[in-house]
Amino acid sequence: MLKKVKKTAEFLSSLPPFSFHTEIDRVSGGMSVCVSGVRTISDFSDECAALRLPGVTMKISGTALSITVYENSTAEIVGKVSGVEFVYDKA
Repeated sequence: MLKKVKKTAEFLSSLPPFSFHTEIDRVSGGMSVCVSGVRTISDFSDECAALRLPGVTMKISGTALSITVYENSTAEIVGKVSGVEFVYDKA
């Protein structure tokens, strides 16, 4: 078990530092995912949003998604969010 913990710690320390902040709140009609540190929105539909962040892409999936804020490297995605996934950049 200790070996697994050390391996996980080594993996996490090898990842690039992330400089973003995420808040998820319930709102009428679903959820609000507010993310600061967004470099760009690389893909968007009413079922999926891909936000490029430093060292990682955040994929938000759901239905009836919409962008309510996208300014000053902050994005807010609102809708019936069913999942949030992080895809790490290749090292």
